[in-house]
Amino acid sequence: MSPPPAPTRPEQSSRGVLVRYATAATLARIADGSAATALILLALERTDSAAIGGLLAAATTLPHLVAALLSRSSRA
Repeated sequence: MSPPPAPTRPEQSSRGVLVRYATAATLARIADGSAATALILLALERTDSAAIGGLLAAATTLPHLVAALLSRSSRA
């Protein structure tokens, strides 16, 4: 029986993987928050209605709230 082929890439340290993951997660979180803020400001500028801005803010946070509630209820 022949030995398994040698890996083509050297093994990465777990710290390097964690740093890349944390960097990507941080950038994604910043982009998500910035997009929501930009949409709300755009709605306020176009409509001059705080009610529309408030509804849009609620609509952008609703998926996060629903996901948290569903996650919590599935563990109970």
